[in-house]
Amino acid sequence: MTAAVIAAGLLIGTVQQTGLPLQDPLNWWLYMLETESETMLPGTFPLVDSRFLNDENSSTGSPGSIERFLFSRSGSPIGYWQESPAFSLTGTVAGEVLNYGGCFETRTGATARLFIDILPGLYLDERLSIWTGSDEKEPDYFSPYHEGMERGRHLYVDWGYLRWNNEIVSLSFGRIPRRWGPGRYTQLLISDNSPPLDMLKIQFNLLHTLVFTGFTSTVDSDSGTYLTAHRLDISPRENLRIGLCESILFKAEGLDFAYMNPVIPWYPVQWNERVDDNAFFSFDVSWKPFRGIETYGELLIDDIQYENTGDRPNKLGWTAGLSAYINPLDLGTVIEYTRIDRYVYGQRKPCNFYLHHGEIIGSALGPLAFQPDQPCKSGSYIPGFEL
Repeated sequence: MTAAVIAAGLLIGTVQQTGLPLQDPLNWWLYMLETESETMLPGTFPLVDSRFLNDENSSTGSPGSIERFLFSRSGSPIGYWQESPAFSLTGTVAGEVLNYGGCFETRTGATARLFIDILPGLYLDERLSIWTGSDEKEPDYFSPYHEGMERGRHLYVDWGYLRWNNEIVSLSFGRIPRRWGPGRYTQLLISDNSPPLDMLKIQFNLLHTLVFTGFTSTVDSDSGTYLTAHRLDISPRENLRIGLCESILFKAEGLDFAYMNPVIPWYPVQWNERVDDNAFFSFDVSWKPFRGIETYGELLIDDIQYENTGDRPNKLGWTAGLSAYINPLDLGTVIEYTRIDRYVYGQRKPCNFYLHHGEIIGSALGPLAFQPDQPCKSGSYIPGFEL
């Protein structure tokens, strides 16, 4: 008897932050801004849409709603979103001492971040981090990825990319953080659960109601594994955003332009021209019935048995959430529920599991019903699941 196993999180939290989290240039306050204000943000991050950087009707380059909001809560300029200064070098030092029943462990780390406004519309953003821990664990908010072959200090390129953008198009190249969808705690298709991907990314802003985003990235360049994804954000009303997404993880000996073409649907290509590539669809919606309240949801389709001949289960995931912002108290509250069916993100060939450096590219709540280190062999099956 085949059953679906629920990987679910009922995550309820009250958030009141006085600064910006270290680990992520996209942070809680961006989501809180969307709930608190009349602004509906794009569904992909990091944010590059110039409409939200500066006031649309301003000719002075004065800060826009996002920059003003972040400035008011951090007490310092946010170089990641602002267009000036043209050059900035910032750093952070952190340390922890933990007591485990009389056994003390220490962890320390530091970051260095470089931001250069090279030309009008062209900038460089890069951050390095280094940390060490007596228990081989990273300090809070430091990346645990790429820990190296030896114990001791760990040096990591958190991100580093060039981006050129104007009001219509944005082009980015490098190691880029990413997060798609409205989920505050987790996103089902594209999340920041795994390290930033090395990618080529393009985004078009069309008529202020349509935003198209697409990228091609390497997941494991040594083995020729790639991830491509594209997304269309539709904003029929100022308080409503609808997102339609598709992604596919595949292996190729060289460049596969059928999948690297961002403007065609990939499912017919995978179904008719390829074998055993890992394809996904997702649909999400965010709606603000009035200022200070936002409802949102996301549906992930890994596999749906519309012609089921072997009693195979569907592989689906979904999220539903409610975000509230109480302006007088400067307090944000989020209630979010996520369910992910068994074997979502897995696939017939282990090399096509939806993983990057051993971490799920989608939600961290995804089931661990597969072993990422198995070699890619024809006929390799997910343990316990007959395909």
